[in-house]
Amino acid sequence: MGTIRVPTATETHRLLCVKEAAAHLGVCERTVLRLVRSGAIPAIRVGRLWRIAPAALRPPQAAVVRLA
Repeated sequence: MGTIRVPTATETHRLLCVKEAAAHLGVCERTVLRLVRSGAIPAIRVGRLWRIAPAALRPPQAAVVRLA
């Protein structure tokens, strides 16, 4: 039989909404959505809403955004 795995402290952090992620990165919400949809920022979808782990926004995982 297998053992029960207990989540670590880093796994129990709350997920950020798109608005919070945008504020953290200093970009607009549409930019965050574009990065999530392209796969540049890993996220999960809960119903119609996207949720992003704070660790996904830390370098080197976070995408460098260039505004043209």
